[in-house]
Amino acid sequence: MRQRVISSIIGIPLLIAIFLIGPKALQAAWLGIIAIILSELTTMVYGKLDPVNFMLAIGLLGIFSYNDAYLAPALSGYLIITLIYNIIVKNQYPLSKIVLAISGVVYITMMAYLFTPLLAKGFKYIIICLVLAWSYDTCAYLTGRKWGKRRPWPKLSPKKSIEGVIGGAICSILITSTFGLVNGFTLPSLILFAMVGVFIAQSGDLIESAFKRECGVKDAGRIMPGHGGLWDRFDSVLPIIAWANLIFVVIGL
Repeated sequence: MRQRVISSIIGIPLLIAIFLIGPKALQAAWLGIIAIILSELTTMVYGKLDPVNFMLAIGLLGIFSYNDAYLAPALSGYLIITLIYNIIVKNQYPLSKIVLAISGVVYITMMAYLFTPLLAKGFKYIIICLVLAWSYDTCAYLTGRKWGKRRPWPKLSPKKSIEGVIGGAICSILITSTFGLVNGFTLPSLILFAMVGVFIAQSGDLIESAFKRECGVKDAGRIMPGHGGLWDRFDSVLPIIAWANLIFVVIGL
């Protein structure tokens, strides 16, 4: 807990400063975060930071960020080159690891790509995603630690409890709705976003847990004391960004 508090004391002012600087700083910071998450994924799967696989993942992220018109050819090119490199050229890793790494890269970069159209609508759409994800994570952790007894995912995430999930969901919906109403979101859009969003937040956490268990590691990295790696901190944010993009950009609520 002490390490979590220290990380928050450092991280929150830094995040506020980035928002104050402007959209370009926020976009750059986001790409930096995703780059670190991709390095964590590569290190987890291959047991070390494989430079070629990492650069291929960064290349995919860069193309997505530059122009979404190249999304399909970029994804196809990434898959073909990565498979050729790992199976024919490198010929070192088992196919299971290669497929795991590819699925992780595609998942992370596709979720991250949807950050840009959401940011174009305004800062508040990014902030509400962070509010939902981190309030759920914090409240689920605290309520689960206090009252958690029933463990629905003992192999995947042994510390997660039904009580923590319920407590996190209730608190997060209230906190997110309060923030949204103050910042001009409509009540119907808030209800839909928050109620489905808490389920998506938990799903993002479990998806990352599945990758970690498959790789035999406890944390994705060590960059944030008390939290682990950046993927551990943004595991819920990634799919919530995608959900917010659907609700606020595509549907336009």
